[in-house]
Amino acid sequence: MRIKLYKEGITSFYAPNLDFYKDKHRIEPAWAPVFYNPRMSLSRDLGVVTVAAFVRYFEKDKVKIVEPLSATGVRGLRYLNEALRDLDVDAELVLNDVNTLAYNLMRKNVKLNNLNAAVFNTDANLLLHYFSFRGKKADIIDIDPFGSPVPFIQGALNALKNGGMLCVTATDMPPLVGIYPSVCLRKYGSVSLKTEYARELAVRILVRYIMVEAGKFGLSCTPLFVQSSDHYVRVCCQVFKNRTKATKQVKSQAYVMHCFKCLYREIVKHPTANTCPDCGAPVQYAGPLWPGKLWSPEFVDIMLEEYEKRPYLSTRGIKILKYIKKEINAFPLHYTTDELASRFNLIEEPSRKKIVKKLREAGDSHASLTHFHDKGFRSSFKARKILELIQNHRF
Repeated sequence: MRIKLYKEGITSFYAPNLDFYKDKHRIEPAWAPVFYNPRMSLSRDLGVVTVAAFVRYFEKDKVKIVEPLSATGVRGLRYLNEALRDLDVDAELVLNDVNTLAYNLMRKNVKLNNLNAAVFNTDANLLLHYFSFRGKKADIIDIDPFGSPVPFIQGALNALKNGGMLCVTATDMPPLVGIYPSVCLRKYGSVSLKTEYARELAVRILVRYIMVEAGKFGLSCTPLFVQSSDHYVRVCCQVFKNRTKATKQVKSQAYVMHCFKCLYREIVKHPTANTCPDCGAPVQYAGPLWPGKLWSPEFVDIMLEEYEKRPYLSTRGIKILKYIKKEINAFPLHYTTDELASRFNLIEEPSRKKIVKKLREAGDSHASLTHFHDKGFRSSFKARKILELIQNHRF
């Protein structure tokens, strides 16, 4: 295996030399003998401050992090080297991969960074089962697979301490964003829908799936932070032993009713109506999914503080956090300027920032931009009222 020395943040590590695993147009990390995707560095940047925020927000003096699908180990090593190095915390890191080449590479990377970490070479679910025993459970488990996280959710939930944080990444975007809704139904027990806010639906489907799986063990989940960029969605939630709340969360699942003619959308408890209440056209449904809050405002505030302490992290990451801070209390199911322009034959696509300004002036005090889409904005107003606002003002 040809390897190369890379650097993310302030952490150096060896990974396959991706120059040897590409075609004329793109690098394909899946072709390498050990998986490493440089495009996920943004997710790892945000992961660093998520771990730091968890330790600070919940005042942890000891933290055990388990990453059962580590590949090169870069994510876990960055957590130890960047998230926890300046915090007064006794940290334990466990890395694992079933691939023997990955195992040897992880050991090399641990030594390179002069860090202490336990490195395993076994099946991820076997490792999680081992850590599910009393006295071995983890404070943070990070599931970051190539594709769907579904096969590892139950094992991770059982291996997590009461009050621990489960971080889950999904990269199987086509099913989750409505391109293959039947595959989404098979994997996640929900129907996806191809809309302009499909990434938000994907996150809500994943949150609901985690809650349902947790509920089977009498566990509840509180979302702390969610995010979607590029080719992935990510959910970080705190897990508690609480049967009453677990039952309530499972019962609170809902559906999204969407009209592709007038862009009407609404969260409903049951998919009963067949036609749009605004224009009478047929409607389609996504779900079941989680209809509630996606972020903890206090947690996101600490993430921002931690991000600003680390100038070596990407500027894109802090921009995303600032968007999220503004959209935390805004209405769900965002709009996009390109879809509005296309659907209503607008001569010119309006500026989303100017739309948000006019929405606030019109009484929608929580109108905001969204990180889910670079042309997206949130509003409690229906599409018809937003259209009137656009037509009555120059953008």
